[in-house]
Amino acid sequence: MSFDPAKPTLLSTLVRHYDELVDHIRRRFGDRSMARDVVHDVCVQLLERGEKEDVRTPLALLRKISHDAAVSRYPVSYTHLTLPTTPYV
Repeated sequence: MSFDPAKPTLLSTLVRHYDELVDHIRRRFGDRSMARDVVHDVCVQLLERGEKEDVRTPLALLRKISHDAAVSRYPVSYTHLTLPTTPYV
């Protein structure tokens, strides 16, 4: 894979737009800590699996990957929530 400085990599885009990606997940799921964990997991995936080639819109792809990672993580964290025990009247 050749490096083209005019074409940003997924990893460089993640670093440049880290806060934006975290806010994107936080707005959808309401938990900033979980959003940071998700974006960190995406970063690790990129480092382990390598770059995808010919990505036209790297930020859009990172949003999609982050959202999908958050959705797969959400049911696990959702089970830790406590529901109110008072009956609805």
